[in-house]
Amino acid sequence: MSALRENFDAVVVGGGLGGLLVANSLDQRGWRVLLVEEREELGGKCRGQALEWGQAEFGLKVIPDTEEVRGNLLFFDSLLGGRADHCGGIEASPVTYENGNFTPFVGFGSLSPPFVEEISYYLMERRLEFAEPSAWISALKQIFTGVVLPKHRVTNLLMDENRLKGVLINGVKRVFAKEVIYCGSAKNLLSLVPDEFFAAKNRQKVARNRLWASLSLDLWHARPISTSRSIHLLRSTKEAGEVAVGLFKAPTPYDKGDLQTSHWITWIDEESLLDDENSGASLRAVRRQLKRAFPEIFDKILFERILVTKESHGLVDLKLEEGVRWPEIENFWVGSSQVNSQRNLAGVLDQARKVFTSLVGRTKESPCVAPEIHANSSPSMTHPPT
Repeated sequence: MSALRENFDAVVVGGGLGGLLVANSLDQRGWRVLLVEEREELGGKCRGQALEWGQAEFGLKVIPDTEEVRGNLLFFDSLLGGRADHCGGIEASPVTYENGNFTPFVGFGSLSPPFVEEISYYLMERRLEFAEPSAWISALKQIFTGVVLPKHRVTNLLMDENRLKGVLINGVKRVFAKEVIYCGSAKNLLSLVPDEFFAAKNRQKVARNRLWASLSLDLWHARPISTSRSIHLLRSTKEAGEVAVGLFKAPTPYDKGDLQTSHWITWIDEESLLDDENSGASLRAVRRQLKRAFPEIFDKILFERILVTKESHGLVDLKLEEGVRWPEIENFWVGSSQVNSQRNLAGVLDQARKVFTSLVGRTKESPCVAPEIHANSSPSMTHPPT
């Protein structure tokens, strides 16, 4: 870490999909960019894993087929490997399982779960069929020519009156930058931003906003279970919080036949995570609903992954200028999808684009042209010298 002595045009905090989009967009315009990520690997919730049956995608990743989403995908098309303009649409209404049959989902009635707003994102009538997010992550990692600091954390903002002059990393190292873009969990801003630059009403509002943890169950089936392309909402008729949302991917051939993956999610109150039994109870509830709707779903499982992710869902009502810039700090930008009303993957794309266009517009660069990949860009990730 002591070898990192450079000044940067921008420091991007958070190496998930949103952070990578912003960092690459600026990098391709010739900015000197530092990307800081707490974890060892970039990609956040969009990382995949190589299994013996191919590349594994984790988590329920869907994106609505809307004009705004398609526009954001096309805006980042070159960064995403030129795949965005080939996205096809899938029209399939959400279904639920009742009285032994699958029927169109029409609402919860009087038994509405507390996380109904998080479910609503997935209940889309039409969604895009797109390259898996892990492919996006791979493309973004390959073309980035800036500096990456994995396993490092921004612990403080370095202020100079109402401007940032840089950040403090791991509590010891000062890094200076003209612009700082924060793409982590929005709630962490409560501890990161100094009180004098965080309006009291804004701080109180953020503190009250509710974020949900997600419990994801990903299954690799040795044979196809369902031909349905619909989002499935499986729920108990007695317990409002016993809900599982998911889908089946199209089968793919492997050496012993056709493999099919399915991805399921439910939500847990953050405070409930303090008791491990609550996570176990949520997982048992998901399995119970899956078994009820698909009796053979667990018969031939090649691989499964269970993951609980803190603060993965929810909307943080943070008052920002143009939806992206911190009002009290003129060169501090928020790229977290949790402040974007579109939520989830759609929110990631939209917030990244808004940050980029607002930032380059403010620095008198044209915000109307999507970032282009330089022909002479090195397809490798640069790390700080040791």
